[in-house]
Amino acid sequence: MRFILIIGGIFFIYLFVIGINKTNKELETYTNGVLVEMKITEILGACIGTKSKNHMKVSYEGNTFIKKIPSDYCNDHFIGELVVLKYKKGSDVILLPNENPYFDLFSSFSFGILGLLIIIWFGLLKKSVHRYNIKEKSKN
Repeated sequence: MRFILIIGGIFFIYLFVIGINKTNKELETYTNGVLVEMKITEILGACIGTKSKNHMKVSYEGNTFIKKIPSDYCNDHFIGELVVLKYKKGSDVILLPNENPYFDLFSSFSFGILGLLIIIWFGLLKKSVHRYNIKEKSKN
């Protein structure tokens, strides 16, 4: 059982590393990017319901970007429309003007801390506490 929990802790740390890498690019765009007008070239997804995964393709200076969008976004916008997005030159990340990546950063750190706590508790401390209890019982 302890082995499975330690593997789970390692998995949480893996999610932390992946999340930090993605969030780092978003933070770079968030802090150093500028608002630019991009043209919607395609809206992908059904745009029905709140759980559907919707994406749009936008073009800017000959480059095409794919951006995940909220479900109501595609009802308010159309193909060919110019929309304002935050972009940092040379980056492949674009953000909606009101998009804030700090929540994703917090989530990534939470996964990392949870993974470390699981590994420390079940990998190191639980074993030594269990050994201490066995020694105490054998003395009685």
